[in-house]
Amino acid sequence: MNEPTERRSIVIAGSASNVGKSSVSMGLMAALVERNMVVQSFKVGPDVVDPLYHAAATGRPSINLDRWFSSPESLKKSWATYSEFADFCVIEGTSGLLDDLGVPLPATSADVLPYNTA
Repeated sequence: MNEPTERRSIVIAGSASNVGKSSVSMGLMAALVERNMVVQSFKVGPDVVDPLYHAAATGRPSINLDRWFSSPESLKKSWATYSEFADFCVIEGTSGLLDDLGVPLPATSADVLPYNTA
């Protein structure tokens, strides 16, 4: 598969859980939408609650980038497909930037980042 396409984007990551990633992500999404930008949100890891908040802020479904359930090719395709028509993408990380939650795959926020940049 081809390399992912570059998009204007930012990753909101933290040092651990409960450090405000969701609050910062939501505030940024709302501010960008208020400026008439089309914002596509992504969430690293399996999560059902944060993506619902993202969708409420952006008016678009939030996409999970989960290395545990998805192959690298699937992550690249999701990124390319859902970011294509966005003015800006906001990616909310999972737990800490380098937390792997004990899974036997490279599944941290940092591990997923190569699928979001060229």
